[in-house]
Amino acid sequence: MSQMEAQQPATGYAEFKHEILNEIARCLNMPFNVAAANSASYNYASGRLDHQTYHRAICVDQAHLASIVLDRILAAWLDEAVLLPGFLPAGLGRIADWPHQWFWDGFDHVDPSKESNAQATRLANFTTTLADEYARRGLDWEPSCDSGPTKSR
Repeated sequence: MSQMEAQQPATGYAEFKHEILNEIARCLNMPFNVAAANSASYNYASGRLDHQTYHRAICVDQAHLASIVLDRILAAWLDEAVLLPGFLPAGLGRIADWPHQWFWDGFDHVDPSKESNAQATRLANFTTTLADEYARRGLDWEPSCDSGPTKSR
């Protein structure tokens, strides 16, 4: 009888953890450096490229969530709201025809100066609108009762 020799973690354990975390992150369209909270092995361009894909995947998820969940909740709420006399203004027409829009938090650019110049170019050549640029930042371009554009609630 003798004492067992501890051989864990093995020398390949770090690589094993990396691969497992990478597999988990990929099914979420999440870059490895976000999942690992470590960008030590990334250069700037690689990090930006991975984040662009990740942000687009988040936008797809948000659009899906809006149409499958939020629009249904809004419709159910409006169905109940019309039952309360005087709760909604009169003469608004059919509920199904009411326009609405969902606003999500925007993504900050790592280089605000470059993003500002790109935004000015897009506005100057009419490939975007002020409403789109505000929405990109998660803001509503229409002024509220307060002063100026605000975060949607």
